[in-house]
Amino acid sequence: SDCSSEAELLLSEAVGITGHDIMFSSNDTPEQVSTQVTDDMTGFMNQVMSITQEIPIKAPEAAKALYSIVSAGHDGADGMKILEVSAKAAVGGLTETETAADAITTILNAYKMSAEEAGTVSDQLFTTVRLGKTTFGELGASIAQVAPIAAAYGISIDQVLGAVASLTKQGTPTAQAMTQIRAAIQGTAGELGDAAFQGRTFQEALQLIYEKAGGSASKMKEM
Repeated sequence: SDCSSEAELLLSEAVGITGHDIMFSSNDTPEQVSTQVTDDMTGFMNQVMSITQEIPIKAPEAAKALYSIVSAGHDGADGMKILEVSAKAAVGGLTETETAADAITTILNAYKMSAEEAGTVSDQLFTTVRLGKTTFGELGASIAQVAPIAAAYGISIDQVLGAVASLTKQGTPTAQAMTQIRAAIQGTAGELGDAAFQGRTFQEALQLIYEKAGGSASKMKEM
């Protein structure tokens, strides 16, 4: 039997979509996508299957994750690189590959990083899990609340994840920690202006706000 056609059938049936849909990204028109798929559907499917042979995830899970990755604007070799990193992260972090992929692409896109940095991002997320009281899955489900606004204000992902680790270690649930960090960024920027985080770390900016409020948590909420 034809291995490549089996792979294609498996993947498309698994997620109820065609190869055309799998390849669709916000950056391409349907016509462009259709051409990409027609040109190298076999190669595309074989790459996905080779990843599932190297890493213990099922083809349907890989297909869903790849659809998410491509939808986030990473196709071709970049998409496959991110899929491989996401699959390894999912196995190590006991979560779905799509969840890991969402977390990684959210950070890559927010900070305008290349696919080559996917492994570094994955390592940073695992470090957060180790230092805090959270899971890869919980980070994946909520990092989108913070990454874009943090990147916009020039706050590094290391500082964001450091704050997440610190808050969750103290018992704050991950989603709530993300909400608090987002609110802190917005509040600090509102008080100190657009340059709030220029020349100072996120932690230093929060400390400055705390001192302005005279060390009062209630006054900080009013600011």
